[in-house]
Amino acid sequence: MRYLVESGEVEVDGRDHDGWTPLTWAASKGRLDVVRYLVATGKVDVEARDKNQMTPLQIAARDNRLPVVEFLIREAGADAGATDYQGRNALCCVVERAEAESGIKGIVLALLATGKCDPRVVDERGHSALSLAQERLEEDHGKWPEVLRSLESFVQGA
Repeated sequence: MRYLVESGEVEVDGRDHDGWTPLTWAASKGRLDVVRYLVATGKVDVEARDKNQMTPLQIAARDNRLPVVEFLIREAGADAGATDYQGRNALCCVVERAEAESGIKGIVLALLATGKCDPRVVDERGHSALSLAQERLEEDHGKWPEVLRSLESFVQGA
């Protein structure tokens, strides 16, 4: 990646047909080394939106990439409260798509810790991360209690 960027063969903030940048791709694949390098160039937009208005942080959360999520929040200053074209924040994206067994609790806690990612934010379909976690708890026969407890604790403390 370094060679491609430094030689000018790749636009560090270029976009593909879906609006994905190299940062978006690296975040999706969990390539923390590439994410770090791209952010360090100072030439990438950590809030770059794809055709669905999703940010690299939302995509990393959705794809269960905890180290990338933590880096984007803590070191790159990504906005954890950003929403996509449906009004979904990163919490909603991760709860909607991920499997409870995949270790999403760390991502949920990292997003909640920012204070910007409210599990009660309702998207255009009437769903929130909290309501989706409650539904998944019922559908998945109780595999979601830790995630649901984390979301409910945030709501009670707010």
